[in-house]
Amino acid sequence: MWPLFWEVYLNYHEKFLLLRAGDALTDRPPVSFPAKLTALLYERYKAGKKGFYIIPCELIENNGKALKEIVHRYADEWKLGEDFSSWLESENTFCSSLVDRIVPGYPKERAEKLWEEWGYEDTLIAKAEPFLIWVIEGPKELEEELPLKKAGLNVVVTDHLKPYRDRKVYLLNAPHTTMACLARLVGIKTVGGVMEDPDFYRLIDREMFAEIIPSLDLPKEELTSYAAGIQERFRNPYMEHQLDAIALNSVSKFKARLLPILAEHVKRFHKIPSRIALALSGLLKIYGEQDHASAKAIDLPDVLKEFSMTYHSDRYVWDILSNETLWGMDLTKIDGLPAQVEKGLQLIEKEGVRRAVQQANEEALPIEK
Repeated sequence: MWPLFWEVYLNYHEKFLLLRAGDALTDRPPVSFPAKLTALLYERYKAGKKGFYIIPCELIENNGKALKEIVHRYADEWKLGEDFSSWLESENTFCSSLVDRIVPGYPKERAEKLWEEWGYEDTLIAKAEPFLIWVIEGPKELEEELPLKKAGLNVVVTDHLKPYRDRKVYLLNAPHTTMACLARLVGIKTVGGVMEDPDFYRLIDREMFAEIIPSLDLPKEELTSYAAGIQERFRNPYMEHQLDAIALNSVSKFKARLLPILAEHVKRFHKIPSRIALALSGLLKIYGEQDHASAKAIDLPDVLKEFSMTYHSDRYVWDILSNETLWGMDLTKIDGLPAQVEKGLQLIEKEGVRRAVQQANEEALPIEK
């Protein structure tokens, strides 16, 4: 029986599973986690021992496959040899996984009170909702090696992760990103605050039921039930999920969470989904301005530079949407998108984001509930 290696990574989302130039096997330790893992596996290999089950939890598609590819790239870069590469394949199992649980992070507003109750300080505590499902794409024997399901936890081992991922990424994470792109511009600070605001709640509700659900190939009854449950979770008064935390790396999050829905909606209905397009307008406003009083752009320096260089240009929207480095494609090729994003941005700048949201809410669309 192989030993189990269970590593829950830090919550860096789409930007974490990357090969970092400059990491070396001789570093003590290397900087990036994939490099650390490669070094560990190499020591394991040299000791003549078997490998691990390796289960990353970053919120990217096929995270197990992505991590495995990076480990192989480090092995090649560090010239660790073909025998080690063969050992990686034969003695280790990289499993993709998905965690569906809202974790706002460190509860700074309650930390000291909790320390008093406990009698000790713990700076690593994290706030999390009661709901949890962890889906792992891997072999069935993993249920025996990692008997969390037997312990009563909601863990699913499956050979087909995609339906679970699509449901969670597009109906939970995508609305989160829309909130971060728009609600912060009026000073709303939390997810709960969005759900309490009639204008912004209506926007998110219609995005979920009129734009996202019709664009997914999953049973509608299942999706509508899941979406209703998501909204209950968003309203949890104890979560205080900060929109600033959700806003971290909004460009890569928009690309992963909202752009696929936008493209699929256009393909199916020959129409730009207005709420998703408005979220993109809000993103362009925040990233262009960058020093907005209540909506700071929080991203990598190279990403922020792409926006700041063109923000005051008459072609700002077109230049940014055509930037394939940012989006992985030329978004100006989506018929009607640049004009709608530009219209939304102008409305935000002239009349404010609330009026832009109200105007988007006035559009009549069928709601699948």
